[in-house]
Amino acid sequence: MSRQIRPAEAADAPFLSAIARDAKASWGYSEEWLDAWAPQLTISPSYIMRHLVLVFLEHGIALGFVSLESLLDTGEVGHLWVHPGHQGRGIGNHLMAAVLDRARQAGCRELLVLSDPNAVGFYEKHGAIQVGEEDAPVLGEDRVLPRLSIPLE
Repeated sequence: MSRQIRPAEAADAPFLSAIARDAKASWGYSEEWLDAWAPQLTISPSYIMRHLVLVFLEHGIALGFVSLESLLDTGEVGHLWVHPGHQGRGIGNHLMAAVLDRARQAGCRELLVLSDPNAVGFYEKHGAIQVGEEDAPVLGEDRVLPRLSIPLE
């Protein structure tokens, strides 16, 4: 099987946005909520140019991606999404290993994640611990997102 992880290119933006929306939808969120989150789930060419975005490809087809939004002392995962038809195959683990490696290479001592509640278990498998919460209401409904930290030292 031909698998690789490569840096994203500006032309990848529409495909990555579709993966993000489809992956978020796989958790059963309503279309109204998904529409409200459209700005956060849209990956623009300028986002790709400003941040490290790594794309997982299988036979040349993008199946997932991860982004690292900071390369300072503390890095932050901005996105980590795997196409729903390919979840559970280890793609997220490959992406997480790649972003952890890049963060360490950049000298980050900690990697933060503002996680969807459905993804907390995934991040915990990679050493994350909850360090806080952030209010994230959507369409007038209360919602809280866990803030996670992965120590890199």
